[in-house]
Amino acid sequence: MDILSIYYNMKIIITEQQYEHISEMIKLDIKVGDIIMGGKFKNKKIVVKTIGKNEKGDITINGKPLLRFRLLWKL
Repeated sequence: MDILSIYYNMKIIITEQQYEHISEMIKLDIKVGDIIMGGKFKNKKIVVKTIGKNEKGDITINGKPLLRFRLLWKL
């Protein structure tokens, strides 16, 4: 076996202590009052009224998951 095949066969094992130190951060430039695109085809302008989290920990905007929206880019 060469080193490359050993590298691909290794599995990463994370202990509980290491898992506690892992942190994730999602930074978005969205605030209440901004306009984003939503709807079935993500072509309707929607004003952000609330930003929060649901029971699964997903970010929500106006009570809907963040991935149901599209951001307007300002040039």
